[in-house]
Amino acid sequence: MNKRKLIADITSVLIAFLVIEESIRFLTSDFTTSLIPGWHTTAYPKNWFFPIAAAVLLALAYLVYRLVIFVRRITLKIIERFVKE
Repeated sequence: MNKRKLIADITSVLIAFLVIEESIRFLTSDFTTSLIPGWHTTAYPKNWFFPIAAAVLLALAYLVYRLVIFVRRITLKIIERFVKE
């Protein structure tokens, strides 16, 4: 893997992590303000929740990505087998 691709991959993971974290924070605040009008600062989850939730979502997205690649490879092998026959 060349240096530019590695830097691009690391940057994209960090950006995705921050976007997911802030999206979770925004959705939580929106729910909280609709639940208790005027008291939105008291019902926030702890600050450690946001990065953990973002990391879990990124891990799940990566697992789904790997599963899609695996299924695509198996599907291509099956198609190649039928074409040869």
